[in-house]
Amino acid sequence: MLHVHGPLRWQARARRVPARTPGDEPEVADAAHAAAEPACDVHELPVTLASALLLVLARDGRWLTRSEIGALFWPDVPEAVALANLRVHLLRARQLVATLDAAPPMQAERVRLRWAPPRAGSAADGPLAEGFDLRGFPEFDAWLRAWRAQSAAPMPHAAPAGDTEVQRANGTPAPAGADFVGRRVEQARLRASAAAVLVVAGEPGIGKTRLLAETFTDAPWLRGQEGLQSVSFAPLTALLAAQPDWLADLGAYRLDVARLLPELLAPGEALPPLDALTARARLFEGLARAVEGHAARLLVDDLQWADAATTDWLLLLARRGRVRWAASARDAELPPALASSLDTLAAEGRAMRLTLAGLDDEALDSLRRRMRPDLAQGHWGQALRAGTGGNPFYARALLAALAPGERPDALPRQPPTQQVAAQLRQRLHHLPADARALAEAAALAVGRPAPAELAAMAAVAVDAALPALELAESEGLLAGTRCRHDLVRTALRAGIAPARARRAGSTLPAPARARAPRAGARGARGRGRRLRFGPRSGACAARDRRARAARRVAVRGDVDAGGVGRPGERIAARRRGGGPRHAREGAGARARLRLAGATAGGRGAAGARRAGDPVASARGHGRTRAEPAAACRRHRRHNPDAFPAPGP
Repeated sequence: MLHVHGPLRWQARARRVPARTPGDEPEVADAAHAAAEPACDVHELPVTLASALLLVLARDGRWLTRSEIGALFWPDVPEAVALANLRVHLLRARQLVATLDAAPPMQAERVRLRWAPPRAGSAADGPLAEGFDLRGFPEFDAWLRAWRAQSAAPMPHAAPAGDTEVQRANGTPAPAGADFVGRRVEQARLRASAAAVLVVAGEPGIGKTRLLAETFTDAPWLRGQEGLQSVSFAPLTALLAAQPDWLADLGAYRLDVARLLPELLAPGEALPPLDALTARARLFEGLARAVEGHAARLLVDDLQWADAATTDWLLLLARRGRVRWAASARDAELPPALASSLDTLAAEGRAMRLTLAGLDDEALDSLRRRMRPDLAQGHWGQALRAGTGGNPFYARALLAALAPGERPDALPRQPPTQQVAAQLRQRLHHLPADARALAEAAALAVGRPAPAELAAMAAVAVDAALPALELAESEGLLAGTRCRHDLVRTALRAGIAPARARRAGSTLPAPARARAPRAGARGARGRGRRLRFGPRSGACAARDRRARAARRVAVRGDVDAGGVGRPGERIAARRRGGGPRHAREGAGARARLRLAGATAGGRGAAGARRAGDPVASARGHGRTRAEPAAACRRHRRHNPDAFPAPGP
């Protein structure tokens, strides 16, 4: 029996001590022997990685994937390296279980693990896993701290365990704990749908798999694995290997399925010759009959990683209509042929697609109350939504990393955990080069730049920028031309070298170039829009206002815009008999001069000379107020076309 409260320890099975008999010596036959009390051996578990693995598995006693456990302990290394490390320490954990004579034994399969020992103790015995401090594994430490905080106080709104936790032996990959919040509308839509195929789409971490697990609690799972897309029937083989009783009534299709599962053959039995024309059809039929006789619905996790043979078989099930299935998927990563087939099923009314958005403020605040009741009160829902975009995975990671008593204003200062940053970088590396460059440029920019400006920063052609932005948005990294939320921005900026950041700023067009992507840098303008890396000076803002007003006058003849064409000018024009039209045309001519001076590509007197503005040029050289007026009159005499005559 495992005691998780207080020091982590294992209580061995009780062994009854025989009572004293008349021939026993008095020193041996003491009172304990006479009472025949059961004796128990209690062993404290060492603070090692093997004990940590046992603790993770024993928390809920459910199946966990090896990839999930590896990411908890080694989030910053490739998955193959994490799985290799897990195999080494898993052997040590098994040896520890054997040494403690712990029951039941650990269950291990090719892609998942399970250990469900009986547990004893309560919070009155002390803190959870007291003194268990495993250094060098920050993600495991955050996981343990979140569990301690959750067990330290009663859940104010916790539902019965059967409604919120899926603790089944079929490998449901739902997270542990009563932290499923929101999604009531989505659950109702899924349960009410009569479609043969349900596809729940959304960005990674948005809660697709958890929603399916909480909605259809009794359905078996097929799980796609990244990197196994070329292994035919890999998810289906794993399911049937865990359900051997499904293969008992295959009848005439037993030998066809035996080509995929050789354990169906009797000792010494040989397979018949292969008929290339009918072998695939008979195999699909045999697999369909094996499932249809035992399940009314299948759940598919990560449909985008399922192999082509499995997806073809699933489409066959959808056409047959005897077994319905629901899948979680990332739209951007679905193979084109599968996406087209799903669209066809949707057009026929056989499929329904549900795209998940982020959790709202109320759901995020409820998640905080359930996970971290030890945090200070405040507007946690708004703060979590601003920092995570409502993504439940990111919200849980941020909450687990906070110290007790923290307030909502601590979230912007909280860096992303290693696991979150690694996942975001992995999603960035999945993108093509153009989309990756645009995402990094958006992390450096401040505000919402125009697509052309972002393309200039990333050195991407404007024609290729829009498709690349759509790809980055489908991965959940961007929303338009800015980062989806602060965690994405922080994680992407951390991976950009300073030299690359300076190069991104230097590749802007000349009118919109920023001196450096750092706080306090001077603003930049391009094509009438601002791309700002810091506060602007008052002179720059005033010049921008004058230029915009001049443009309005030049285009629309707006004599009241920005002070150009003042009332005094209109009155003087009427006295001269010119009327409003003359005032409008005169103001337009003056506006064109001002516009040329404001956008000539330079500042001060030099820019004014290039634009042909004698007033600004004279003032730039420090002349008196009368001298610019004389210069303007000389310019008017030599350029009469710039000042049209008054109208009739």
